[in-house]
Amino acid sequence: MEPTAEKFVNQYLEAGGAPFNTMNLLMTSYEGLAAMANMVNRDMTTAFGPSVSTAITDAVGRKIVESFDPQKADVEYGETGQLPEYIEAMLPHQDWRKMIYRLSERYPSSTMLSAALQHIADQGYQAEMTLLSSASLHTHVFYSLLAECLEKISPANEENLQEKMGELISTVCRREQTYLLAQYVFHGVQQKLGPQAMGIRRIAQDLESYMFDNYKRPQLAINIRLLLNGLAVGGGDRIADAVASIIQDAYAAAGDVASIYN
Repeated sequence: MEPTAEKFVNQYLEAGGAPFNTMNLLMTSYEGLAAMANMVNRDMTTAFGPSVSTAITDAVGRKIVESFDPQKADVEYGETGQLPEYIEAMLPHQDWRKMIYRLSERYPSSTMLSAALQHIADQGYQAEMTLLSSASLHTHVFYSLLAECLEKISPANEENLQEKMGELISTVCRREQTYLLAQYVFHGVQQKLGPQAMGIRRIAQDLESYMFDNYKRPQLAINIRLLLNGLAVGGGDRIADAVASIIQDAYAAAGDVASIYN
């Protein structure tokens, strides 16, 4: 039965509809697909053992992904602003969370799926989401992932910092906007804490170096550094040009130092 059937039945009865017509419509239109699926799952598990349940779950998950309608889902979510009960019941199970991840990759702008990702992150499953590219499209989810990564790095010291940076790098350097958001957060922390933020400064510098060495996008990292420091981007500013030159060359030429000094 459709999850909204009860609501429409009550509306019909409150409007003066005949109870007999309600029962007749429910009896003639009821298909019982969910109940049938549960019965098939139970019978096959009894006949072939628990391992067959995984195959059934995979088949049902594929069918849901194929038939999912993001517009209808967002309308349903918009009516209450809360996830439907059947979605919340699915999220504690890893197989169904993986299905939500697949859907979010296919429909990254879906409001319901965004809320589901946030709910998953709030329940402590951030580690599953670090490799999920769609998570970086939802700012509130990305901030949760960033906080989780920083918590794991916080006990690190100079000797093992690089070993613990892998998850943070994969989370932050996945997209341009996630790199910008992370550097914006780190910049704000440095401004607030001053000299006490040396650890954050080191992490921000390591991320910048990674963008230089692995993504071959030095101009991206340079422009973000300039923007966060209130400098102009695109030429025409002697200070910005000098800073950009020093960052890109990893060397402070005499002319650049003079420009900044003057």
